[in-house]
Amino acid sequence: VQCIEVILLQYLSKQEGYTRTFTKRMWWEMLGITNHKYGRVSENQLKNLDYSVTQFEIKHFYQRCNKKLEQILFSALNSLKNRKLIMYEIQTVIVENDKNGKERYFLASDDDNKNILQVERHVLHNIMGYEKMFQVFLRFQQAEFYKKVSDLLSEYYGWKYYFKQVKVIYTPEDVREALPQMEVILQKELLNKRVVDFLNNNAKEFYDNRLKEYEEKTKKLETIEFRFSTKK
Repeated sequence: VQCIEVILLQYLSKQEGYTRTFTKRMWWEMLGITNHKYGRVSENQLKNLDYSVTQFEIKHFYQRCNKKLEQILFSALNSLKNRKLIMYEIQTVIVENDKNGKERYFLASDDDNKNILQVERHVLHNIMGYEKMFQVFLRFQQAEFYKKVSDLLSEYYGWKYYFKQVKVIYTPEDVREALPQMEVILQKELLNKRVVDFLNNNAKEFYDNRLKEYEEKTKKLETIEFRFSTKK
């Protein structure tokens, strides 16, 4: 989280204006948490890399990682928010085709969000027979769920699909002022971790060496006792 805070502030300090808006995956990629391949490589391509990998394992990987990456991102955002360095909001973007067949993007209004919520509840409860989204994730049916929702939204309102994005609002002057101090704090944390790791490894190495010496002496002692008892 501390690494992400510093990287995010470094990024914001170099931008024009006072807002930046990305989807979660775009934030992950911009921050260096994932690369451009994450979520864009098909399941078949991933399975072809290693034939022992199953479709279940791929779905489980993405479900587990997405949840953890989301927790990390919002932990960093909330930490910066508590420092009053940023504000952020989650927006819903709706995509539809205009008269020329080109995609048009617009932010959902409160009424639009109400309609989306109503359709999502209908798909979850009446069509798929579940009570909570956890049940959808547990069965790896996220794609099926959102496909059914998009189909109904298209039928009712003519929308193609919708997605979420995170908008960050910040004060450039405050970001630039806070950045050097946070960089120093991060370097101290990284140094502390290296020292702790070194001491732990050193202690383990010392213990392993003493254990090896003990086992060798014990083995020699058992050999001597065996020879002595044989002579008797």
